Amino acid sequence: MWPAGRQGTTQMLSLLALFWLMVFLFSLSGSLRGWNRELIATSGIVLALFAINQFGFQILNLVGWTTAGLGDELTAAKRSFFLFASIFIIITFFSYQGPTMSSALGARLRIEKSLGNKMLGFVIGAINGYLVIGGIWAFLEYFTTGMAAWVQYSPGVPYPFPQEIITRPGIDSAAANIIANLPIPLLSPYLPYIMIVIFLFVIIAMI
Repeated sequence: MWPAGRQGTTQMLSLLALFWLMVFLFSLSGSLRGWNRELIATSGIVLALFAINQFGFQILNLVGWTTAGLGDELTAAKRSFFLFASIFIIITFFSYQGPTMSSALGARLRIEKSLGNKMLGFVIGAINGYLVIGGIWAFLEYFTTGMAAWVQYSPGVPYPFPQEIITRPGIDSAAANIIANLPIPLLSPYLPYIMIVIFLFVIIAMI
């Protein structure tokens, strides 16, 4: 919930601004890297989301980091966030670094830096920014109840961090529409199909 006074509004705007700033930075990176490298990164990001979407609940049960296992909702939320965010960031990192670490793959993916290629890279980079930053944000807003099943925390549940660091936006805030359309709730039922389509595009791009 929001702290009283103007502090809550300032933090809400900061969180929303940070989201769009990061999406823009991903777009710039995409225009410099090229659309085909960005598409490979997209495949890795979608793979990470798919893995967490399908197996996240089982992993939490295995390590006992559920609300029932820990007896505390905030502790369970904090541990599940760090677990999912760590898995997601590691896979995403290697998805971006793959073409760089493999000289043969990097050479195959070099394309002419035309305006069209840069613009396409910009667009795919923006999509990747939405998936990466939105995915991490979703782990704060939603908890898993089973395979491909996610439920948003009730409005009275804050983020599992000190409020002076990050405060959860209210349900009537400017961020509410974005929160309702983060990758986890929006794409969760379709991730297997999206993954297949993207990997087919990656194969075609590498031929």
